[in-house]
Amino acid sequence: MSRLPRLLAVGLLLGGLALPALGVAPAAAAAVRIDPAALERGPSSALPHLEGRRIIDGDLRIRVRGRHLQLLGETADGYLLRMTRSRTAQVRFVRPDGSTVQVVADLRNDDAVLGGDGSVLTVVHHRFRARASTIRAYDPRTGDQLGVRKVKGFADVLDTDGTGQGRVVFATFPPRRTVLWDLATDSGERVSKRPGYHADLDEDLLAVYTRDPYRGGCSVLRTLSDPGTRLWRSCTERVTAVAPGGASVATIDLLSDGIGPFTTWVRTTAGDRVARYRVDGFFGSIDFEDADALLLRTYTADSSGLVRCELEKCELAWRLQPGSPLL
Repeated sequence: MSRLPRLLAVGLLLGGLALPALGVAPAAAAAVRIDPAALERGPSSALPHLEGRRIIDGDLRIRVRGRHLQLLGETADGYLLRMTRSRTAQVRFVRPDGSTVQVVADLRNDDAVLGGDGSVLTVVHHRFRARASTIRAYDPRTGDQLGVRKVKGFADVLDTDGTGQGRVVFATFPPRRTVLWDLATDSGERVSKRPGYHADLDEDLLAVYTRDPYRGGCSVLRTLSDPGTRLWRSCTERVTAVAPGGASVATIDLLSDGIGPFTTWVRTTAGDRVARYRVDGFFGSIDFEDADALLLRTYTADSSGLVRCELEKCELAWRLQPGSPLL
């Protein structure tokens, strides 16, 4: 999955956490309760992120036009931004100098996903009456179409990468399955009979549901290359981010819904607990900054901020912001 997950970029609605992949905390260790207003300011996030109408990437500040901004991720020489202009949802490639190129003209309500290595953009259009989906793959800088695949059921793209001419891993429901689509050959390989909900092609990880989690289903973490290998099973938590190197994952409550979770865990891929974080509010985006640090956009009624945590130590990775009006 992208180091910059889909939600990390929705203006000020996302968050971050940090922690190490090495070292396992005792199972009974207390949760770290995060209050952004009580934290000291640390170094700025190493990941690009949106603050208001600006893309922040280290010392670089890029002001962008448009509404409903969502930073989809980083490419080799720029950024991919979902936005609304003239009442039309679109995807634009943003260069470091602030100039932009339209990549997808009219998204409507379609889902747009940029993969972890920034090389392939996918747009999924659901045809609800037909119970079918169309997945289109694009070059994220030029908008050139790389492939089209029509599938039965409602498709959800989990990750993409630039291997060969590109690969896309997606899930459908129904029929329940997870498929790896090779853009060079336009061939699809079923990698699981169960629907995946999170994947990371770089780290060879796939998380699937055994059945509908609202009807007793559980989460199972497997390897993509050998889906028969089960790493960890949980009936109370689900994976939401994978650390670089693939040794750790961040998880949230299995049935977490609504504005966002108020608890998140860091675990090894075998399920051993490394850390647990709570907030009197909710977490927005959750992503690993590196193998040791988790970034959380953290919201309370009084304050919010991008927070970096490593084990029990947490600090602000950007300026303190006002609290959420949702609380």
